[in-house]
Amino acid sequence: MEAHMEEKPLVLSNEFDGKKFDKNVKTMWDLLREDKVFIIGIHGMGGVGKTFLATYMESEIKRTKTFKDVVWVTVSHDFTIFKLQQHIAEILKIKLYGDDERERALILASELEKRENIVLILDDVWKYIDMEKVGIPLRMKGNKLIITSRLRHLFLLKLGDHGTPSTLPSQVLDIARSMVGKCDGLPLGISVMARTMKGETRIHWWRHALNKLDKLEMGVEMQEEVLTVLRRSYDNLTEKDVQKCFLYSALLPNPVRRYLLIMNHVDMVLLNGKRRLEEIFDEANVIVDKLINHSLLLEDNSELTMHALVRKMALNIIKENGSNLMVKCDESMEKIPDIEEWTIDLEVVSLANDKIQEIPDGTSPNCPRLSTLLLFDNEIRHIPECFFMHMNALTTLDLSRNDRLTRLPHSLSNLRTLTSLMLNGCSQLKYIPPLGDLQALLRLDISGCFIHVPPEGLENLVNLKWLDMSSNVDLELVPGSFLPSLTNIQYLDLYGCSGIKVEDIEEMNFLECFAGAFVDRENLNRYVQQTRDSAYGPQNYSIHYQDRSYKGHWEKFWNREFLSEKYKCRTMCIKDCEELSYVLPRDLVKLLLKIILQLLPVSFTLK
Repeated sequence: MEAHMEEKPLVLSNEFDGKKFDKNVKTMWDLLREDKVFIIGIHGMGGVGKTFLATYMESEIKRTKTFKDVVWVTVSHDFTIFKLQQHIAEILKIKLYGDDERERALILASELEKRENIVLILDDVWKYIDMEKVGIPLRMKGNKLIITSRLRHLFLLKLGDHGTPSTLPSQVLDIARSMVGKCDGLPLGISVMARTMKGETRIHWWRHALNKLDKLEMGVEMQEEVLTVLRRSYDNLTEKDVQKCFLYSALLPNPVRRYLLIMNHVDMVLLNGKRRLEEIFDEANVIVDKLINHSLLLEDNSELTMHALVRKMALNIIKENGSNLMVKCDESMEKIPDIEEWTIDLEVVSLANDKIQEIPDGTSPNCPRLSTLLLFDNEIRHIPECFFMHMNALTTLDLSRNDRLTRLPHSLSNLRTLTSLMLNGCSQLKYIPPLGDLQALLRLDISGCFIHVPPEGLENLVNLKWLDMSSNVDLELVPGSFLPSLTNIQYLDLYGCSGIKVEDIEEMNFLECFAGAFVDRENLNRYVQQTRDSAYGPQNYSIHYQDRSYKGHWEKFWNREFLSEKYKCRTMCIKDCEELSYVLPRDLVKLLLKIILQLLPVSFTLK
């Protein structure tokens, strides 16, 4: 704001000053002066300062007389075309007759075109408005349209007391800066906090306020003002699946991989009957995009973050819906919470991305209503045998990426309501108890572990739709053991596991995504020939074969997020074979060959 401060006094409150605001003001002026620009959008989450920037520009346009007039219209949350037309007409002192919106639009457009060189500001737009239907021409001669909305996040601000230098004691000033950081760039939160603490210099008051903010235990004013504004963004998510995805994201650490949200949606949809995975993934990506577009999630280099105050709002909604929860992710805890915190009415527990190493022997939380337990990205070494004994309603268990965990307790075998079990990335995990009683299981991920044999009872998991056993270096499959029973499987990743026969997978009529290695060349050719000649077969595949004498390492060409990409994974990899005569899929995209250094006859059958 320095340049503006030198030219003129501020007309409005200066609590949102700073270099970013100065930059945004300059951008606004550049766009207003650009003849080819007709519509200017100011977007960001609730409370970010959109209306303030628009108000400032309105004041400056009037002061500098850059345009003949500025017309401000606040668009109500429940607006209609008719109401908006009437509102604009009243401000412009135009009479609109009748109820026909098209005729009213013609009158309004004609009047606006007569009034050259004006700026029309539509503030707080919540959904798409067809400007032509309202009667706002998109190319008005010399006129500009400014719209504020919650479509994308916008960072601006540096806290100050109406632009004046701070006179707080140095200790208090340090705490105030920490509080600004806790608000993490959300101007609404800082604004309310600043008004609450204005004039207060006693350090114990500031320490108390910082402690409350650390715990997100905001006062009544911030609760009512901040969370109410943010709640409107959630309420505007009219689709239940989008709301569910948003609430689930509040249970995850920051930043979070997009894939975790995608797979949570996949889990929910798999419960509701048969749908194609590609369709499910497309829908899930659209849902996540909607959360980003509403500024409830922020995206940076494929990582998603949720603002702390937005998370607070989301957790409040979960509680309002009747679910009791314990969320302590990202808190660097080294021990699991005390048993007293595991109350009998708990339904959701998230302890993800902490540093938990110890679960004391004898720990057996009495949580008969617990449905979701997230313990991924910790350092757990040991889980007591009795730990899962009283969690009979558990449906989702995520222990992934606990790379010090070597074995799982037998109480896991009794979780008969479990639908999703994630153990991926537990690189030292050698023992998994029998899973045969977990017949509700839909998704099982034990990739990147250290198991030598598959868990017992997999042949009983007839409802399984997603199985990932990839990247277990020493895992040997016994042909005909459990795979023929999994006739409902849609996603099967056995990358790195050798020993697949055609008979193991030929009855998997719903298989869409497949990665694995066949026991010999004959089985490889038979499988490819069968899928070439049939109407079904995986749309995404990574098929491998290597001569049994070859002792080299596998290389993974399988992208686990392939369904979110336009590129289809259709790959074959053949390594060091003495005889090269293979049938190839018709839709093959990539063929990878590794051949020993000697002259060998090479032939491929393409029909």
